[in-house]
Amino acid sequence: MPQWNQEDIDLLLKIIEQNKQQKRINWKNVAKQFPGRTLGQCKSYYTAKLMTKDSDKVNTYWDYDANLLLAAFADTYGTRWQFLSENCYQNKITADALRKQFNTVQKIDKGMAEFTQSVLINGISKLNQKAFTMYILYLSLDFRLRQTYIKMEQANKPTESISDAQLPKVFDAIPMLKHDIYAETADQLIFQPFYKKMEVRLQIHDYISIVEAVIAHTNPEDFKKISNELDAKRKEMHKFFL
Repeated sequence: MPQWNQEDIDLLLKIIEQNKQQKRINWKNVAKQFPGRTLGQCKSYYTAKLMTKDSDKVNTYWDYDANLLLAAFADTYGTRWQFLSENCYQNKITADALRKQFNTVQKIDKGMAEFTQSVLINGISKLNQKAFTMYILYLSLDFRLRQTYIKMEQANKPTESISDAQLPKVFDAIPMLKHDIYAETADQLIFQPFYKKMEVRLQIHDYISIVEAVIAHTNPEDFKKISNELDAKRKEMHKFFL
């Protein structure tokens, strides 16, 4: 029997997803769409190696940190779920469970990005183009901090939290930046100091908090108009992350 490589696994998971209704899988269709593999081979491999087990549901708590770590593993090694299961999670979480959780996180991120885009369009229509550039720059902060977090995790260095009281310092330069300084300079002023402190775990909240902080500094009137909407959306997102 030929060995299952990563391409085979990815194809099998994709075909199963297309042939699943509720919790039932049409294995006949799966086998028809998978050349060179029988129904029994597909079903037995999926059941033994890839299927989400009850133990995954009971023992895996996907909090914010766990989701960040999963996203980072996928970014570093690709979406090779069987590889991640074996090498990053010591087979404690199946490939299928990792894939499902990753897709869930992607949907959450997509929804958050769509929301922040609509907030930007509605909330900063009166601001000039340089200010808009700064908004987009700050929307990338969450992703950059994820990468910092992962590098720190991989280096296995001790962590230290940054308190909420310290967070406003990150945004002190915004009034100046929106008028005179390009994104490249802002990157040097704001982001690079973070990279030099890899032992520090940076706990900036999420895209919404970043947008909120920027709007509050650059256009207080617009901030007042949308603050309730932002707060409601943050609470909705935190149900997943906390």
